[in-house]
Amino acid sequence: MALKLEGLAPDDEVEDDRKIVKRWLMWRVYEHLNGREYEALDLSHERAHLAKLQAEKVEFEVSQLRGSLIEADAVELVISRVLVDLRTRLLGIPTKAAPLLMGCRTIPRLKDELERQIHDALRGLADTDVAQYLVELGGDETETAAAPNNKRVGRRAKNTKPRLKRRARRVANR
Repeated sequence: MALKLEGLAPDDEVEDDRKIVKRWLMWRVYEHLNGREYEALDLSHERAHLAKLQAEKVEFEVSQLRGSLIEADAVELVISRVLVDLRTRLLGIPTKAAPLLMGCRTIPRLKDELERQIHDALRGLADTDVAQYLVELGGDETETAAAPNNKRVGRRAKNTKPRLKRRARRVANR
């Protein structure tokens, strides 16, 4: 903070036990740090600013309810899962392509076969259902579940019976 206040003359200096204590007025520090003049609070300006922020908040909440926004953590998890899937597919190419490449006698045929294997891996990645990943990760679901109707599902629970005391019998010595 002291480095940021260099070049701003203090409003007051007091010498205290071999130290010099510098004091600045708050509005001068504000002007120096922000590069603009200090403005006294204007009630109508502040109300307009508050109304704008509230409108943005409502717009954000509506977007969330509509499902047009996804949490950053969910996006990160989906992207990492897609990248892991891509890595798996690309690392599987040599295993799938090795037997097929054994029969290739020319370089153009080798090249064509490798390109076909790479395109197959990328096509499989393009067919990835990202929405399904979101559902599996507990993210934003594309379809909402049916509303609960507060009815029990399944059989009725059996009535529990009180446990009877068991007696130990004497065991005969053998």
